[in-house]
Amino acid sequence: MIMKKVFLFILLISAFYYAKAEENPIKVNSEIKKVTLFQRGAQIQRTAYFRAGSGAQKIIIEDLPYNVLANSLQVKGKGNFSILSINFSKNYLKKKEEIAAIKELKDSLEMLNRLKNTKNTKVQNLNKEETILMANQKIGGDQSGIDVNTLKNAMNFFRQKLSEINSEKLEIQRELRDIQENINRIQKQLNNSNARKQEPTGEVYVNIMAKSAVKGQLTVDFIVMNAGWTPIYDLRATTINKPVTLTYKANIYQRTGNNWEGIPVTISTGKANISNTQPKLDPVYVSFKSIPPPRKQAAPKTFQKRKQAPQEQVMYDKIEFEETVKEAKYVKSEVSTSQIHTEFTPEIHQTIYGNGNTQTIHLTEYEIDADYTYYCVPKKDKDAFLLARITKWEKYNLVPAKTNLFFEGKYVGNSYLDPSRASDTLEVSLGRDQNIVVQREKLKDFESDQFIGRNQRNTHEVNITIKNNKQEEVKLIVQDQIPVSTNEDIEVKPIRLSRARHNKGSGLLVWDMKLKPGEKEDLKIKFSIEYPKKKEINF
Repeated sequence: MIMKKVFLFILLISAFYYAKAEENPIKVNSEIKKVTLFQRGAQIQRTAYFRAGSGAQKIIIEDLPYNVLANSLQVKGKGNFSILSINFSKNYLKKKEEIAAIKELKDSLEMLNRLKNTKNTKVQNLNKEETILMANQKIGGDQSGIDVNTLKNAMNFFRQKLSEINSEKLEIQRELRDIQENINRIQKQLNNSNARKQEPTGEVYVNIMAKSAVKGQLTVDFIVMNAGWTPIYDLRATTINKPVTLTYKANIYQRTGNNWEGIPVTISTGKANISNTQPKLDPVYVSFKSIPPPRKQAAPKTFQKRKQAPQEQVMYDKIEFEETVKEAKYVKSEVSTSQIHTEFTPEIHQTIYGNGNTQTIHLTEYEIDADYTYYCVPKKDKDAFLLARITKWEKYNLVPAKTNLFFEGKYVGNSYLDPSRASDTLEVSLGRDQNIVVQREKLKDFESDQFIGRNQRNTHEVNITIKNNKQEEVKLIVQDQIPVSTNEDIEVKPIRLSRARHNKGSGLLVWDMKLKPGEKEDLKIKFSIEYPKKKEINF
């Protein structure tokens, strides 16, 4: 009986303290300390500091993103107190505080509107001046005339003054158009920002118990899904005698409403909020089908067609500067690799704005040895394509991404680099090189038709000329073909193939060659097709 009374007393005391904590919660703000950005989603760590009295207290950490994944929420504390419970909630009543970027936009809009009003006032004054000028055109009196010099001076004055007024009005109108364009652009951006401002804010409730007055620190970790990044590469080859340079970049975005200013942002190739439970297979059973008894046919019904428900300036100043001797360098990143993902942490902490706009940041750069080979199929395309063959690419932990290609300082196009589909050698096309000149022509003088008994023989000859106009030796793979017979009555005989490797099954001809600077190579292809003379072939 005594134990029951003690328990009830403790329960009443606890209820009293909790009620007190609910009546007077401690509201605090927090600062972003660290962000890990995944390809989709971001893990954010924030820190808040508070002062609290003894007993049970409720700490409310305000102004958090509203779309926090509640299951990802973690809270740790430092101080002489115990954490009793945590909870995440959305506050639909409190408006989001204006972020610095929105304040800057509003200030710019106000300044432009003041400037617009000033210009309009000036136009009004010029119109009044023009009205007064036009109302005083009469020269001399009714009884007396005016001498020629006075008239001449008066006309010159009117002409000059009207010209000045009209020129100034035209200039002001041009300025007003530019001002209005900037106002429209800023207003559009503000409308988008204000729409996001109507979103609720997130709050974390932390119930604590302290034996005495305490100063404490709370660290909150959570995941949001309205942030992420996509990889992109720049692959540069200066010459065919040097390694390729692979620049690893990230197009990042975040719409949390908070700018990530001067904080460490780690870019991870991992994924947030995915299931980590290994898949299991359930048994698949097979049995005989049960045939249902035949149904009696009902009289046809008439249906009415149902109606479907309706479906629901930035202005830049010119800056003069002297040319610097050293070339500007990109920011480097610290790269760490685990068995399942790679993380990049840029050495310089950049500002990532919370308005959803994409920003490109430099992650790292690799110098990769490559074997350069030109590839040409003159029957299809007379240009030679440069291929870079990269080996041991696995150690760079690349992910599939769009790749911008540059050769000899020029942009030559883009490709898609997919290491998951590559073999031991990763092949990347660097585009066409006009310095490898290729010509292919059929030699009609050597085409002939002969009749041999019951058969007819057609002879064909092709000449391929390749010239290296580069300043260095090149390796080249050339491909062509001769036809393949699909009928025993048709016989294809190669006569001259200029040392080509011949695949008889496909008819493919392959030449591997090296050409020195200025060197030219001629390749001859000659073959015959023999078939019954009373038949026609589709070649």
